[in-house]
Amino acid sequence: MECESGLLSTFASLSHDRASLWGSLEAVSLESGDLTCALSHSATEENHRPGLPNCPTSMTPQRPDPENQEKLSPEGKSLLPIEFTGSGGEYFRIWIVNLLLTLLTLGFYYPFAKVRRQRYMLTNTRVGGHALDYHANPWQLLRGYVLVGALLGGLRLASSFSITLGQITALLIWVLWPAFLYSSMRFRLRTTSWRGLRFHFTGTLAEAYKTFLPLLPPLLLLGATAWRLAADLSEKKRPEMSDLSNGTLWWILLAVIGIGYSLATGPWIEWRVRRFQHDHYALGSWTTRWQAAVGSFYGVYLKTAGLAVVSGLLVGALSVLGMALQSTNGLGNREAGILAVALGVMLAVVINSIVQVFFSTRMQNILWNGTGGAQLQFRSNLRFTPMLQLTLKNTLLTLLSLGLYRPFAVIAKLRMQLESISIETAEDPATLHESLLGTASRGDTPVRNSTGEVGSDLLGIDIGF
Repeated sequence: MECESGLLSTFASLSHDRASLWGSLEAVSLESGDLTCALSHSATEENHRPGLPNCPTSMTPQRPDPENQEKLSPEGKSLLPIEFTGSGGEYFRIWIVNLLLTLLTLGFYYPFAKVRRQRYMLTNTRVGGHALDYHANPWQLLRGYVLVGALLGGLRLASSFSITLGQITALLIWVLWPAFLYSSMRFRLRTTSWRGLRFHFTGTLAEAYKTFLPLLPPLLLLGATAWRLAADLSEKKRPEMSDLSNGTLWWILLAVIGIGYSLATGPWIEWRVRRFQHDHYALGSWTTRWQAAVGSFYGVYLKTAGLAVVSGLLVGALSVLGMALQSTNGLGNREAGILAVALGVMLAVVINSIVQVFFSTRMQNILWNGTGGAQLQFRSNLRFTPMLQLTLKNTLLTLLSLGLYRPFAVIAKLRMQLESISIETAEDPATLHESLLGTASRGDTPVRNSTGEVGSDLLGIDIGF
């Protein structure tokens, strides 16, 4: 009997311990359903206790999905979202200080202002949850600005004394332009990093000159025509068309043909420039490839031109109506004329915004949807209507604030543009950094030549990375 009593006590103790174990598992299940499922999966059906969550039959661990975790595309690839965390208030302080110091130093502070601005923009741009960084040295930029500024200033001064020198200046700028763009791309990319890895540019100087080669014929035609006109009219106090020789008239005709050539090939030339840029971005072993068709550029240019023509005709009609009403007698007609002119001006502002936003949104989507590679693909879904609303709001508030709202407008526009872009990759985000780290030796070399960056700014080249 004592043995039976001892056995019963032992079983009672085991049952109590087992009940405590299941109670602990139930408590743990409130914190982590996955842990409870894993532990209860080994239990048999008759041992399953009510109150535990239903568990999948597979023991494969599930991917966590926190708020900022990389998402999956419909094709099952990882999506690295781009997020911009800057604020208008923070950027306003940077903007106003940069503006004042640039004015007080007669422009010498501009390279330092540019580095501050670029660093703020990039460090507040997060790709896949990790911020970019900017490593440019403002003293490098200052030396480059002095060098390029002296060069272009001397050329412009020389061209003011002689038309021939002016033509030589234009030709020299064309010769230097591809070199500036190439050097600028290398400088900007290699002074930008992501998770400690420097970007780099794989294009060559020869490819840069090849890209701009189609611009040479119209430039030579315009230069030759200007030189011939100057030769015919330089000795005349009041030159007239009859003073032009037959040879000069032929040169003028060739110049008109050159202008027509430039207009017809403009979209193709921009496509070539964008191909040179987007075909050579690199990070570690990743290199982008340009996939956009030249026809898509012509489509955007033609649609934008058509929209601009129709809009211009509408604004012109309202302006003519307003002036016609103002010229007639009667106070009511004059008031209606003033109202029509005012409406025409307002409509011109709105239409200008519509045309610009249409072009910029379409071009951004074409540029980045056409940029990809073996390991990644950019996706851009910038929409016309939200961007138009934001542009009109920014324009109105900038006018009402006499320009002080501009920093807030810049931040709002940049946020919409950046956050419409994402990066699709077949790489596992958990091992992405290690994979890039092993092949990033070329991109980690610092670049000391900032002359191309400076030259691109002074010549107004939009490289838009």
